[in-house]
Amino acid sequence: MKTFRSVTLYAAFVATVQPALAQPNETKLPIPVGVWVDQMKSCSVADSAWVFDGRKTGYVGFNRNLRPGSQHWGELTPFTSVRQVRNGYTEFRPDGFGEIGRMMVKLEGRERISLVLRAPDRDRITESEEKLKLCLMTALSPQVQESVHRFAPSLASVHGGAAGNSQAAQAAAAWQVSSNRDSALLAYVEGPAAINVIGLRCQADGSVVMAASAPGQRTDRPLLVSFSEPERGGRIDATLAYDAETKLFRGTASSYLLGHISEAPTMLDVGLNGRPAGQISATGSARAIRTALASCLGLNSSSPSSATASPPPIPPLGIAAGFYVDEGTACTDPFGAFYYDGKKAGMIYSDGGSAPDPIGKVRRENGEYFLPNAAILVKVLGPTRVQLTIQDTGSPMRLCPTEQIPQSIRRLVR
Repeated sequence: MKTFRSVTLYAAFVATVQPALAQPNETKLPIPVGVWVDQMKSCSVADSAWVFDGRKTGYVGFNRNLRPGSQHWGELTPFTSVRQVRNGYTEFRPDGFGEIGRMMVKLEGRERISLVLRAPDRDRITESEEKLKLCLMTALSPQVQESVHRFAPSLASVHGGAAGNSQAAQAAAAWQVSSNRDSALLAYVEGPAAINVIGLRCQADGSVVMAASAPGQRTDRPLLVSFSEPERGGRIDATLAYDAETKLFRGTASSYLLGHISEAPTMLDVGLNGRPAGQISATGSARAIRTALASCLGLNSSSPSSATASPPPIPPLGIAAGFYVDEGTACTDPFGAFYYDGKKAGMIYSDGGSAPDPIGKVRRENGEYFLPNAAILVKVLGPTRVQLTIQDTGSPMRLCPTEQIPQSIRRLVR
């Protein structure tokens, strides 16, 4: 029996975060893009798979009984005549099936589908059904991976080009880092969603932009996209406006939203204008966000504060003057910032607060500096990095370019 299972495909997502690229045709079948195999078999032992790349479908596989050179087989073809039919199935006609032959597909839950082949037989139409599951590319056997690479290159290329590339082995992360030179983060929305793909991308000004492909939605009004955890509740919204140039809905992603995504344990429910729109797996999201958005979140050595010459360290703390923000938080959208200029120091919060206090008589305790007026213990991690203890010890903080700090914080410094 031929089967299918695969990597949730993000070809549409690359277009979501790459304004210069043309947006691909919208998917016509209400199932995730990927490689699907017989649900009764392990992904690693299946010798054939049914593949859907968003535009074409077909079978690929490996037959060790054939002569070398012809053991890898497969063919993907476009499909037409898509329509809803009985019992929730979607019917379509792959090229080469003639006027009578058809296939039907139905999503049976997360990463499961029923696939039905309808073909003429003498005096009637016969139907054969397969129950398939979605497989990660890296979970397939090397032989079937190679067949996918040969006959469905658009799927393989999303995972670094050659089948089996180690960069593709991110542990089942639905949020995945694109392989293009402008590192971006993307996720395919599973289920009968009005949103195909969601992407996150770091901008030159230090902000993070969210983009969504939402075919069929009105473009004269913003989209309200929400993310919530099915088990623990809590909902964070993002408002996206239509961009005619890229044909995507785009908007700024808050640090609060990024934290919500990265801390979700397993799944995130996605809503669109207050209605359910699908789900995104949160497995591996924290690692993916830290990798793709590192430069905006201050998580690498080439962060904005260190990419160019930093202000010189000044006493008494021996660090550069300016605003410090938690690593993992965008400079453009911090919860608060630690300000230091050698004479004044203190925390300033984005939701209101007071100007920083004069430093006062600094005391050094166990290699850390205690600022009595602000009641803050400062651990110096480098000329542009600190770690504060107020009541509890916080995350490391890095120096941000002043122009990226919100005016609501900057206004309190004279």
